[in-house]
Amino acid sequence: VSQSRYSNQFICKTTPINSNQTSICTSHNRFTSWNFSSCNFSSLSVDFKEKSACFYEIGSIYSKHLGDNSYGIEFYQKAIDYDPNNTDAAPYLIEFYMRDEKWVKAEPLLESLLRKDNGEDPNRSKAYYYQLGLCAQKLRKDHKALEAYQQAYKLDSTHYPTLHQLS
Repeated sequence: VSQSRYSNQFICKTTPINSNQTSICTSHNRFTSWNFSSCNFSSLSVDFKEKSACFYEIGSIYSKHLGDNSYGIEFYQKAIDYDPNNTDAAPYLIEFYMRDEKWVKAEPLLESLLRKDNGEDPNRSKAYYYQLGLCAQKLRKDHKALEAYQQAYKLDSTHYPTLHQLS
């Protein structure tokens, strides 16, 4: 992203990152002054989880605030590369991978989210199990698909898409 693409008047917000201060400048929901696609956080942090969190935040700004999903997905993927257990970035990547039918990439992310799932939100858990069932089915892992759909059914026996897949 070049400076000319995201520039004009700007307001700066300061975000602490590992005791250093980094300014993220926005202008009517546009970035200025940084080329994020070539960011190197090694000078800011040596902790992969912190780097992952930084990439997640940048991805979030691109996708949620700027509407630039391609850059958002790129940074969410970098977040996962640095921390495969990043539960903030994973749902956005799963949504993208499911939409683009990238089952092989969505499956491990869903498995990771389900391993970390504490059951606080049964609707979210049901959605993850259902999506895992779809991925497994598309990848011809029938037994795994059946198990995932059964878990989704246990969480919500009225969820029509799950019922349809179980029939």
